[in-house]
This record gives sequence, C-alpha cells and structure tokens, in this order.
Amino acid sequence: MKNIVFEKYCKYISINDKGPEESYDLLFKKIKESVNKRTLDKQLNSIDLTGRITVGEEVLDFDRIISTINIVDLVELENSGKIRDSITENHKLEGFNLPYNDRFVYVCSLDSGEDITLSNLYKQVLATGKPYFRKTYIGKKIIYESMRNIYDKDIEGNKILDYIESTQISDNLRIKKVMGIDLVGKFSEWNENINLESLYQRAHELKEFYNFSENNHKKVL
Repeated sequence: MKNIVFEKYCKYISINDKGPEESYDLLFKKIKESVNKRTLDKQLNSIDLTGRITVGEEVLDFDRIISTINIVDLVELENSGKIRDSITENHKLEGFNLPYNDRFVYVCSLDSGEDITLSNLYKQVLATGKPYFRKTYIGKKIIYESMRNIYDKDIEGNKILDYIESTQISDNLRIKKVMGIDLVGKFSEWNENINLESLYQRAHELKEFYNFSENNHKKVL
C-alpha cells in the first residue's frame, strides 16, 4: 500500500494517524482492491468434489479449494452430502448441528464518568453478573457483547447507538480440512479462538505448502 504511514507507539495499529475503525476500513478497502483484481465477481452455486464448481452459469475445473466461507454454507454448496457426513462422523455430532450461541453486540457512546475513567486504564473489561459478558473501549465508543437482548436505551448510562446480532461458537471443532478442502477462518474452521494473528499464520502455512511443486497437485478428493 503506497503512501500509507504506520504509527508504532499506540494502543492499536494506526494508518495515516487514523483511529482504529477508520484504519480498519482503509486496510479492508485496500485488501478488497487487491483481491478483486484476481477474483470472479459471480455467485458460487455449487461444488462437485470430482473437481468442478459452478460459478454463475459457468462450470469450471479446479485443482484445489481453500475455503474461507462459513462451513454451513460450504456444506450447502456440495450436493452429494459427503462434506456434511464427514464432519458429522469425524466430530461425533448428532446430525449436522454445529454448537453455537446467539451473541448480541451493542455499540454505545462513551458517556458515563466511570467508563471514561476505565477507558484510560483498560482496553477491555470482562464481567460477571451483568447483562453483558465483555465491554471494549474504542475511542469515544464502547462495544458491549451479550448473550441476550438488552431492551434499554442505554447500558450503564452509555447511550446505545447501534445493535448487531451475531453468532458465538460454543464448542470449537477446529476443522482444518474436510474432503481435501482447506479451511481458513473462524466460521470456516468453526473455531472461536481464531484471531488476526492465527489467521495470518494459517494463510502463510498454506501459501508455503502450495508453493512446493511436489504439493501442487489435486487436493479435493
């Protein structure tokens, strides 16, 4: 990325002296610009484990697949049911019911005096006996994470600005590969402990593996 200045001494990675959210948006924009030069901007409709995928109206041959999508979506794309059966059998699941809990994320403004003080001391606070289990301070905002809905207009005196409902994996399966398809990402591997560092490491390992000519053969069985 050209003409981008990184700041070393701060609580987060800053790009061009921007805050964490703006820096993330800028980084993601640059990644999308780079990736879009090499991707097909069409809907992936199905995967055939014999070595073919349907993209839009085209049927394409492939040598290997590295999947970053939710593993539930990957299972739906493969019509024979082999991926579903493999996960169910190898992880001793009662049917294809992946372990998860609902998670509710609330973005609040940093209003209360207590939280203003805490935000200067801590980046994140874990809680028990509260309607939330974790709160994270980001600039002049607080991110609350809860296992249930909070119906008030504020949380501990901090006004609710936005609300997101998501999924929290309750039991990690840590699936690195299924039917020859390499998996990368939290919901692809079904692993709540995936972070940016481990994601980078996993991608780097796969890059090194596939760069060896003796490994550059058909990976989907």
